[in-house]
Amino acid sequence: MDKHVAQKKGKGVPDRQRQKEKYKQFRGNKMEGQGFADKRKRKAQYEYMKMLQKEKKKEKVKDVKKTDQSETGSSQDDVTQGVSVSNKSIYKLHPNFRSEQQQQKSKTNRFTKVLEQQEARKEKKLKMKQEYLETKKKREEAMDHYQQRRKGTFKMICKKNYKGQPIMKNQMKYLLTKIEEQRDQT
Repeated sequence: MDKHVAQKKGKGVPDRQRQKEKYKQFRGNKMEGQGFADKRKRKAQYEYMKMLQKEKKKEKVKDVKKTDQSETGSSQDDVTQGVSVSNKSIYKLHPNFRSEQQQQKSKTNRFTKVLEQQEARKEKKLKMKQEYLETKKKREEAMDHYQQRRKGTFKMICKKNYKGQPIMKNQMKYLLTKIEEQRDQT
Protein backbone atom coordinates (compact mmCIF):
# COMPACT_ATOMS: atom_id res chain seq x y z
CA MET A 1 0.00 0.00 0.00
CA ASP A 2 2.94 2.32 0.67
CA LYS A 3 4.14 1.82 -2.89
CA HIS A 4 0.81 2.91 -4.31
CA VAL A 5 0.77 6.07 -2.22
CA ALA A 6 4.39 6.82 -3.12
CA GLN A 7 3.62 6.53 -6.84
CA LYS A 8 0.76 9.00 -6.58
CA LYS A 9 2.80 11.57 -4.75
CA GLY A 10 5.97 11.06 -6.86
CA LYS A 11 6.85 12.53 -10.25
CA GLY A 12 5.57 9.51 -12.16
CA VAL A 13 2.91 9.22 -14.81
CA PRO A 14 -0.62 10.27 -13.71
CA ASP A 15 -3.14 7.50 -12.98
CA ARG A 16 -5.37 8.26 -15.99
CA GLN A 17 -2.45 7.95 -18.40
CA ARG A 18 -1.23 4.77 -16.75
CA GLN A 19 -4.68 3.22 -17.15
CA LYS A 20 -4.75 4.11 -20.84
CA GLU A 21 -1.29 2.66 -21.41
CA LYS A 22 -2.36 -0.52 -19.68
CA TYR A 23 -4.51 -1.47 -22.71
CA LYS A 24 -2.00 -0.48 -25.40
CA GLN A 25 -0.43 -3.28 -27.33
CA PHE A 26 2.53 -1.23 -28.58
CA ARG A 27 3.80 2.32 -28.66
CA GLY A 28 2.97 4.52 -31.59
CA ASN A 29 -0.57 3.45 -32.42
CA LYS A 30 -2.80 5.19 -34.94
CA MET A 31 -4.19 7.64 -32.43
CA GLU A 32 -0.69 8.95 -31.79
CA GLY A 33 0.13 9.53 -35.47
CA GLN A 34 1.67 6.15 -36.33
CA GLY A 35 4.68 6.75 -34.06
CA PHE A 36 7.50 4.37 -34.93
CA ALA A 37 5.80 3.21 -38.12
CA ASP A 38 5.97 6.73 -39.52
CA LYS A 39 9.65 7.03 -38.61
CA ARG A 40 10.36 3.67 -40.24
CA LYS A 41 8.55 4.76 -43.38
CA ARG A 42 10.49 8.03 -43.59
CA LYS A 43 13.77 6.19 -43.10
CA ALA A 44 12.92 3.74 -45.90
CA GLN A 45 12.08 6.64 -48.22
CA TYR A 46 15.34 8.38 -47.32
CA GLU A 47 17.37 5.23 -48.01
CA TYR A 48 15.63 4.73 -51.35
CA MET A 49 16.27 8.31 -52.46
CA LYS A 50 19.91 8.00 -51.38
CA MET A 51 20.26 4.83 -53.46
CA LEU A 52 18.73 6.54 -56.52
CA GLN A 53 21.12 9.47 -56.23
CA LYS A 54 24.09 7.10 -56.08
CA GLU A 55 22.90 5.29 -59.21
CA LYS A 56 22.45 8.59 -61.06
CA LYS A 57 25.99 9.63 -60.14
CA LYS A 58 27.34 6.30 -61.41
CA GLU A 59 25.46 6.72 -64.71
CA LYS A 60 26.78 10.25 -65.16
CA VAL A 61 30.34 9.06 -64.60
CA LYS A 62 29.82 6.22 -67.11
CA ASP A 63 28.34 8.62 -69.68
CA VAL A 64 31.27 11.02 -69.28
CA LYS A 65 33.75 8.15 -69.68
CA LYS A 66 31.94 6.89 -72.79
CA THR A 67 31.90 10.32 -74.41
CA ASP A 68 35.59 10.80 -73.62
CA GLN A 69 36.42 7.40 -75.09
CA SER A 70 34.29 7.97 -78.17
CA GLU A 71 35.91 11.36 -78.84
CA THR A 72 39.44 10.04 -78.43
CA GLY A 73 38.59 6.75 -80.09
CA SER A 74 37.13 8.36 -83.21
CA SER A 75 40.33 10.31 -83.91
CA GLN A 76 42.41 7.18 -83.35
CA ASP A 77 40.13 5.16 -85.64
CA ASP A 78 40.50 7.75 -88.39
CA VAL A 79 44.27 7.55 -88.10
CA THR A 80 44.33 3.76 -88.02
CA GLN A 81 42.02 3.46 -91.00
CA GLY A 82 44.23 5.79 -92.96
CA VAL A 83 41.57 8.34 -93.70
CA SER A 84 43.15 11.16 -95.65
CA VAL A 85 42.50 14.86 -95.30
CA SER A 86 40.62 14.84 -98.61
CA ASN A 87 38.09 12.33 -97.20
CA LYS A 88 37.59 14.55 -94.16
CA SER A 89 36.99 17.52 -96.42
CA ILE A 90 34.23 15.54 -98.17
CA TYR A 91 32.41 15.26 -94.85
CA LYS A 92 32.69 19.02 -94.43
CA LEU A 93 31.50 19.76 -97.99
CA HIS A 94 28.36 17.62 -97.73
CA PRO A 95 26.38 18.53 -94.62
CA ASN A 96 23.78 15.82 -95.36
CA PHE A 97 26.44 13.11 -95.36
CA ARG A 98 26.92 11.78 -91.84
CA SER A 99 29.46 9.39 -90.50
CA GLU A 100 28.27 6.17 -88.90
CA GLN A 101 28.99 7.44 -85.40
CA GLN A 102 26.89 10.57 -85.93
CA GLN A 103 24.01 8.45 -87.23
CA GLN A 104 24.25 6.15 -84.21
CA LYS A 105 24.31 9.11 -81.84
CA SER A 106 21.20 10.58 -83.44
CA LYS A 107 19.45 7.20 -83.23
CA THR A 108 20.37 6.64 -79.60
CA ASN A 109 19.49 10.15 -78.51
CA ARG A 110 17.33 10.03 -75.40
CA PHE A 111 14.90 12.58 -76.77
CA THR A 112 14.30 10.59 -79.94
CA LYS A 113 13.84 7.42 -77.92
CA VAL A 114 11.23 9.11 -75.78
CA LEU A 115 9.46 10.44 -78.87
CA GLU A 116 9.43 7.00 -80.47
CA GLN A 117 8.07 5.44 -77.31
CA GLN A 118 5.40 8.11 -77.08
CA GLU A 119 4.37 7.58 -80.71
CA ALA A 120 4.25 3.82 -80.16
CA ARG A 121 2.04 4.35 -77.10
CA LYS A 122 -0.27 6.65 -79.08
CA GLU A 123 -0.56 4.12 -81.91
CA LYS A 124 -1.25 1.32 -79.46
CA LYS A 125 -3.87 3.43 -77.71
CA LEU A 126 -5.57 4.30 -81.01
CA LYS A 127 -5.55 0.66 -82.07
CA MET A 128 -7.08 -0.43 -78.75
CA LYS A 129 -9.72 2.31 -79.02
CA GLN A 130 -10.66 1.26 -82.56
CA GLU A 131 -10.91 -2.38 -81.52
CA TYR A 132 -13.06 -1.40 -78.56
CA LEU A 133 -15.36 0.69 -80.76
CA GLU A 134 -15.69 -2.15 -83.29
CA THR A 135 -16.57 -4.70 -80.61
CA LYS A 136 -18.99 -2.24 -79.02
CA LYS A 137 -20.71 -1.66 -82.37
CA LYS A 138 -20.98 -5.41 -83.04
CA ARG A 139 -22.37 -5.96 -79.55
CA GLU A 140 -24.97 -3.23 -80.01
CA GLU A 141 -26.01 -4.63 -83.40
CA ALA A 142 -26.34 -8.11 -81.92
CA MET A 143 -28.43 -6.77 -79.03
CA ASP A 144 -30.69 -4.85 -81.43
CA HIS A 145 -31.19 -7.96 -83.56
CA TYR A 146 -31.94 -10.05 -80.48
CA GLN A 147 -34.41 -7.47 -79.11
CA GLN A 148 -36.25 -7.25 -82.46
CA ARG A 149 -36.49 -11.02 -82.73
CA ARG A 150 -37.77 -11.23 -79.18
CA LYS A 151 -40.37 -8.53 -79.74
CA GLY A 152 -41.57 -10.32 -82.88
CA THR A 153 -42.01 -13.63 -81.09
CA PHE A 154 -43.70 -11.93 -78.15
CA LYS A 155 -46.18 -10.18 -80.46
CA MET A 156 -46.88 -13.42 -82.29
CA ILE A 157 -47.46 -15.43 -79.10
CA CYS A 158 -49.51 -12.78 -77.32
CA LYS A 159 -52.10 -12.31 -80.08
CA LYS A 160 -55.58 -13.01 -78.84
CA ASN A 161 -58.95 -13.47 -80.43
CA TYR A 162 -61.95 -11.26 -79.85
CA LYS A 163 -62.89 -13.18 -76.71
CA GLY A 164 -59.42 -12.61 -75.21
CA GLN A 165 -58.19 -16.16 -75.60
CA PRO A 166 -54.67 -16.78 -77.03
CA ILE A 167 -54.51 -17.80 -80.68
CA MET A 168 -53.14 -21.33 -80.63
CA LYS A 169 -52.14 -21.21 -84.33
CA ASN A 170 -49.39 -18.60 -83.58
CA GLN A 171 -48.09 -20.51 -80.57
CA MET A 172 -47.91 -23.71 -82.64
CA LYS A 173 -45.98 -21.83 -85.39
CA TYR A 174 -43.52 -20.56 -82.77
CA LEU A 175 -42.97 -24.04 -81.37
CA LEU A 176 -42.54 -25.46 -84.90
CA THR A 177 -39.87 -22.85 -85.81
CA LYS A 178 -38.09 -23.54 -82.54
CA ILE A 179 -38.01 -27.30 -83.24
CA GLU A 180 -36.75 -26.70 -86.80
CA GLU A 181 -33.94 -24.46 -85.53
CA GLN A 182 -32.85 -27.16 -83.08
CA ARG A 183 -32.94 -29.78 -85.82
CA ASP A 184 -30.84 -27.57 -88.15
CA GLN A 185 -28.23 -26.97 -85.46
CA THR A 186 -27.64 -30.71 -84.89
